[in-house]
Amino acid sequence: MSLPPDIREDLPADLRDKNIYLERMPEELVDEAWARFRAALEPLRAAGKLGAVFFQFPPWFLPSSRSLAYVEQVQERMFGFQIAVEFRKPEWLDARHREGTMAFLGTRDIPYVAVDVPEGHRTSMPPAHDVTSSKLAVVRFHGRNHETWDLRGAPPNVRFRYDYSDRELVDWVPRIKEMERSAGKVHALMNNNYSNYSVKNAQQLERLLEAWQK
Repeated sequence: MSLPPDIREDLPADLRDKNIYLERMPEELVDEAWARFRAALEPLRAAGKLGAVFFQFPPWFLPSSRSLAYVEQVQERMFGFQIAVEFRKPEWLDARHREGTMAFLGTRDIPYVAVDVPEGHRTSMPPAHDVTSSKLAVVRFHGRNHETWDLRGAPPNVRFRYDYSDRELVDWVPRIKEMERSAGKVHALMNNNYSNYSVKNAQQLERLLEAWQK
């Protein structure tokens, strides 16, 4: 994990110059790292400018009791903040795990982050827009660039380089409206961070949502 220099200096000597996993971190330093993370976000929260804190878990974060316990720990650590969870391992939503995944999040009122991604890849999350929180629903648009989705080492502006068409975005309009009826509020976020694509596509989606209301 990435650590502030002063926290790394407080590690045992044999760990200072190594990649270190969470389970090897002294508890008091883990507490300090969380405290600093919360403190950095507090001005946004206090000003009413913070929608939610997203915890995007990597493909190697597998569905297991250990993983679920960590999500619970995250929610406890972030008490007072709205969090949302995005999984990147498709098994979280396979036939064996989907019901349990959504029930787990729903019981804890944690929003499941729905995603729009290129389908058919080993890391492609199955389509799902389940609402698991009464306070907020979230959709993230990562683009549909098949050529770069699994490209190892590709920077974000390459991997997520994709310009959505109206035809692709309009399919999400009824889903977002359905999510809004259950959660009351939906955040739709563009992660196709290349050039002005995110801003342009956000404006397209806004226009399509407004047209749906008329």
